[in-house]
Amino acid sequence: MWLLGDNNWTAQFIDYMNYSELDDLVIANGSTGIYPSFFALKKDGTVWVWGRNRTGQLGLGDKIDRDFPTQITALGNDVVKISSNGNSTAFIKSDGTLWVCGDNGNGILGLGNTTTQLTPVKVNITNVADVSMAGQHILVLKEDGTVWASGRSNLGQLGLGNTASKYNLTQITSLGSDITEIHTGLNHSFVKKENGDYYGWGYNSSGQLGIDDSSSSKLSPVKNNTISGREGKLIIKYDTSIFIE
Repeated sequence: MWLLGDNNWTAQFIDYMNYSELDDLVIANGSTGIYPSFFALKKDGTVWVWGRNRTGQLGLGDKIDRDFPTQITALGNDVVKISSNGNSTAFIKSDGTLWVCGDNGNGILGLGNTTTQLTPVKVNITNVADVSMAGQHILVLKEDGTVWASGRSNLGQLGLGNTASKYNLTQITSLGSDITEIHTGLNHSFVKKENGDYYGWGYNSSGQLGIDDSSSSKLSPVKNNTISGREGKLIIKYDTSIFIE
């Protein structure tokens, strides 16, 4: 794999692993927005990381930045999915377990506390199918179609009907058990149901939820009638939602 650019330490090429060996590459920016962390998931299930590590988001047991890809040996070789907000990171293993590390402000890691984790820690949840992390909140989709959330909810990011932070993963019961996709933005979230309906919640001051109402945040899931039932792809980046047909 070759990367070119100014990584705020030095402009350099990185020729460390063959691109054909990669299954996924996650590039995440933290609160500064200019110092990225890199997470490479190889096809053999191992995870290699480099870049910013000021909150332990690389999961290497310290807060030292890395200039070159370093394997997270503690995760073994059975990781299938990675999500990161740039300060915190989540990993799904092939057995459906969820592992997290990094900043734990507002309980985003779902561990029942706010303690920063420098190495991946297993979360008390099973049969995890997908995970999405952004801002200071996390969504977890289980194989049974239910969605669980933890972290900050001052703007309704968790969809639980209130603005209280949750330190443990809590089910969003109003969504039922037929969710197929989850998406998180800086302060808002979206899900897709089996029937093609999309529901969003959280911050909406700039119309992020696309519901013709930017007057307030939505504390509970609200159906987006414009994109529900349409064939396409929903993409969320920070405070913007894009639907591509």
